Amino acid sequence: MADAPLDEFRGARETGRFRFVAWDGEHPVGYIDCGTYDRWATWEGGPSGRGLTDVIEVPSAAIAFVVDPELRRRGYGIEMIHALIARRELGHVGLFGAGVEPHNVASVQCLRSAGFIPHGPAPDWEGMVYYVRAPPLNPAVRSGAWNSGN
Repeated sequence: MADAPLDEFRGARETGRFRFVAWDGEHPVGYIDCGTYDRWATWEGGPSGRGLTDVIEVPSAAIAFVVDPELRRRGYGIEMIHALIARRELGHVGLFGAGVEPHNVASVQCLRSAGFIPHGPAPDWEGMVYYVRAPPLNPAVRSGAWNSGN
């Protein structure tokens, strides 16, 4: 899949793929994945899904991350997210988001500690709650106008 051509996914055009292993000295501590898109799209799937239900017209990124289970609760997840958002090749991104199952309290806390807020209060059709955040240097997005879920 990493070598597959960029395509459309759930109402947004994929513009890039970025994957990083996080290190503490010579020891890998985690992994973070970031797909970039031309916009943030909210999709409702499933048997009676309506497809595309909402769009935020700003270049966006969807992230997923994991920390070595033996090294959790030491701040690595937050540092990985901050380092990702600060990467030069992601400077065009105006909105970062991540989907989390509500019972995954550790990931929810990690995202909140990294400055993410819920995009909407209820889980989507796959049981995920999305958390979003604007990068520090994008005041138009940071103003809150994009937060249509609250």
